[in-house]
Amino acid sequence: MKQTKFNAAFIAEVAIFTALAAVLNWVSVWNMPAGGSVTLVALPIVFLALRRGLVAGLIAGLLMGIISFVQAPYFMNAVQFAFDYLLAFTGLGLAGLTAASLQYALRRDNRSAAVWAGVIGAVIGNFARFVFHFIAGWAFYGDSAPKGQPAWLYSLIYNGSYMLPNLVITAVVIAILVYSQPKLFKA
Repeated sequence: MKQTKFNAAFIAEVAIFTALAAVLNWVSVWNMPAGGSVTLVALPIVFLALRRGLVAGLIAGLLMGIISFVQAPYFMNAVQFAFDYLLAFTGLGLAGLTAASLQYALRRDNRSAAVWAGVIGAVIGNFARFVFHFIAGWAFYGDSAPKGQPAWLYSLIYNGSYMLPNLVITAVVIAILVYSQPKLFKA
């Protein structure tokens, strides 16, 4: 595994893609009544993670979690804050786990393997975000569940209803970008 260089280009890319994610966080396709929405917030973070690797993705995700809280501050306690903001958005950066596979496929001009690496990375990052929102929903918002519905099921349905579209949108856009513009993913 190669070492991450925290040079000016790395820092600038993290800042630019985090800022883009913050702007896209305001542009929502669909808002849930008690928080959460279908947006393109994940796209710049997943893109950066696939382009620059795990560390860049994790840093951008963490910064985005803090910015997301600043944009719409709400928290019940420190643990809920950590799960819904810090851990959930940092989880998007786990898309970088497939960055090396994507880069390897691109060096060998194997676009289909590169697309799969990008899509799998998008799924990993969005699924990690979902898991943290699901846990927070189960632990802290279970009392919002309809009478007779288990808190875990309520959280699964609620968070899945906006996270699944986010995952699909991100994966499709990443697949299109990797296939049509592979040079964008070469740092």
